[in-house]
Amino acid sequence: VVWYNDGASKVARTNNEGITWDTLLLANTGTISSISYNDVGVSDSLRAWIIGSSSFLCECPAPVLRTSNGGISWEDTVLNVSGNPCNGFNSVSVLTDSIAALLFCSRVLYQTTSSGFTWRVDSLSKAYNIVTFADKKHLWLVGNEGRTLHTIDGGITWISDVIDSNYDFFSISALDSLNIWITGTKGKILHTIDGGISWDSVKVPTKLDINAVYF
Repeated sequence: VVWYNDGASKVARTNNEGITWDTLLLANTGTISSISYNDVGVSDSLRAWIIGSSSFLCECPAPVLRTSNGGISWEDTVLNVSGNPCNGFNSVSVLTDSIAALLFCSRVLYQTTSSGFTWRVDSLSKAYNIVTFADKKHLWLVGNEGRTLHTIDGGITWISDVIDSNYDFFSISALDSLNIWITGTKGKILHTIDGGISWDSVKVPTKLDINAVYF
């Protein structure tokens, strides 16, 4: 099963290797009161989270939706968030059906261990582009100018770093707490096998931006 979000209006799902796709959500983009869907986080074939943005004229919070039946129905979480001038979530990472992390307006991190019934909120001193779990205790964020932020104790303490300020980082994928990949501008790919103590640069035959990495 593969879940798909186009970063704007559509959320779809396939269970036959992409031969056919079922549209699960379709946002009303292009209107003065529009919402959009920005990212999807998946825990298994039936359970997923969707986050997005809303326009200011909508006078509604940025959407945070959760399904446990493959997208047949969606539950709106109790998280009621809006902001100015930003009013949207950048990224969602789902570890299990109950554990998720959401990045709001690049600078506010929301974490839940109760399927969205309660939330922990952390304000960030720098802006970040994406959040991802390695496991329950290890959570990573990456941003522009080579910035990274991670925790090894579930968010009690945070470790910030600048790996290479010449590159903006767009995506991160953690296979476990030690084995992590980052991609970014100008074909930049970084890999660590020691939890970020050291990073190796992986050469690829392109100088184009690499927007996403998944395993």
